[in-house]
Amino acid sequence: MASSENKEMEESSAGVRMVL
Repeated sequence: MASSENKEMEESSAGVRMVL
């Protein structure tokens, strides 16, 4: 698993959660 991809997914999830 690519750590960079995992980090991007985590950041996206956090951003979406903040928006919601």
